[in-house]
Amino acid sequence: MITIRREARQDRQTVEELTWRAFYNLYLPGCVEHYLVHTMREHPDFIPELDLVAEEDGQILRSIMSHSFIE
Repeated sequence: MITIRREARQDRQTVEELTWRAFYNLYLPGCVEHYLVHTMREHPDFIPELDLVAEEDGQILRSIMSHSFIE
């Protein structure tokens, strides 16, 4: 059964590695998406309540992140 829950601090490295594997060499050599995931968490418009992971049997399969640009 797949469970969707908020990302915990101990999930961060796993989510960044998952993002790296998903985007590496997809659009161009290498990737920067995992760095974007890393830096988004510290942005003032980041919404931690919308930082989610999907896991099955304790393994993270997907990540969903959201932020807001309020002017």
